[in-house]
Amino acid sequence: MKKNADRGFYWLVGAILLLIAGFATYMIARDLTSQASVPGQVMDVVERTVTDEGTGEAQTLLFPVIVFTTQAGTKQVVELDQGEVESSYEMGDEITVYYDRRDPQIASLQGVGGDLPILWMLSAGIALVGLVFVGLQLK
Repeated sequence: MKKNADRGFYWLVGAILLLIAGFATYMIARDLTSQASVPGQVMDVVERTVTDEGTGEAQTLLFPVIVFTTQAGTKQVVELDQGEVESSYEMGDEITVYYDRRDPQIASLQGVGGDLPILWMLSAGIALVGLVFVGLQLK
């Protein structure tokens, strides 16, 4: 009886891990297909004081304000939410902008593809562990 309970446990854990891996793969693919890249320009660099919620420490960061035209032809001006202590960008710099086709105000200077190998390996690892659990159930 215990052996059947163990098999059911392994099957359940394996199935849950495979579902998680499938969902993660779907989310990665969805993000990749919804992202577009276009040329843009740094219009301004805004200085803001940001307070760390954990330590309460205030820090001055520089946030680029960019302008770009979407593939649909709509001009967008976006203040990026990625600030730096020393800005890598100056007014007038030519850049590549990655934006969400569903909401062009969600823009970045770094595409989702930069994290892609890590995300795919994580999904594959979860799937592999799930397959091991399902395989243990078959023994």
